[in-house]
Amino acid sequence: MVKNILMLVLATMCVSATSLARPINLQGDAKKSGDVVGVWLGSWEGDSSGKFELTITKGTDGKLAASMLTTPSDGPGFTAKFKSIEVSGNKFTGKFEDPTDENTQIGLDGTIDSSIIKGTWEVQSKQGEKMGGGVWQAKKK
Repeated sequence: MVKNILMLVLATMCVSATSLARPINLQGDAKKSGDVVGVWLGSWEGDSSGKFELTITKGTDGKLAASMLTTPSDGPGFTAKFKSIEVSGNKFTGKFEDPTDENTQIGLDGTIDSSIIKGTWEVQSKQGEKMGGGVWQAKKK
């Protein structure tokens, strides 16, 4: 009898430990995806440079949306609405059309570490030709 109770306790502990060790998916975990929601202030360097304000929101449907207000070092700024944004684990991916040139899109890839996102950006033609790129980083406001 004692042996059966001991085995039951050990089995329960193993199941509990396994469920606690699961990876976190920010897109699917409401509390964690809320961590990325908010205003991020950042900058980019590479083929061009400047500063930006990235605003990430979460709709009532649970999907993330984003917009970016840019201030380039060498020209007028613009506001862009993201066509796609995905956060999975600590990975960030987003794309938007360049509002100054409808034939190009800009993609951002990054890694989230607490209140900082760092990564790379790339400008591509709609045919997939790389036209520029560099690095970026942002800190949550």
